Parts: sequence; C-alpha cells; structure tokens
Amino acid sequence: MAVKKAGEKMRIGIDNHIKMTRGDSEAITVSCEQQPFETGDKVTFTVRKSKKDPTKFIQRDVEKFTDGKALIAIEPSDTAGMEFDNYIYDIH
Repeated sequence: MAVKKAGEKMRIGIDNHIKMTRGDSEAITVSCEQQPFETGDKVTFTVRKSKKDPTKFIQRDVEKFTDGKALIAIEPSDTAGMEFDNYIYDIH
C-alpha cells in the first residue's frame, strides 16, 4: 500500500510518519499496487494516541475511488482541537 502527500504543508516520510499543520486541510491518496480499489471496497483511516487507545481522533471511511485510489480528506475541524503531540494512524 502506498501513501502519498497531497498538500504542501503535509509531509510523509520514508517510514510513513505524517507531519501536518494542525487546523489545515489536507488530503492523502492511498493506493494498493497489487490490487487497485474498486466498487465494494472500503478503506478506513484512523488516528489515535496509541494502538490500544480506544479514542479515535479522526476516522474516515472511503468507499468511492478514482483510478483505483482512495482520497482521504482531512478538514481543519478534524485537527483544530487536537493537542500538539505524536499520534499513530492506520489504514485498512
């Protein structure tokens, strides 16, 4: 699975760390090289403090795809209330 930056202020490093400005809008394009996404698939993006933390700071489900890719939109309101800290994300 490939994750690529869409916004100028967002950075995704080689180790898939995402850095973005709190309160900005961003978009992440997700693709699967072996099997492009298609109708009936679902991609879920979740942000938490840790793997075991039940609190989901951001969760997005994507079920519509362009050219086999999912676009995950992050709105300013999604991050505006989050503390400056490190978070983890997963995509499944």
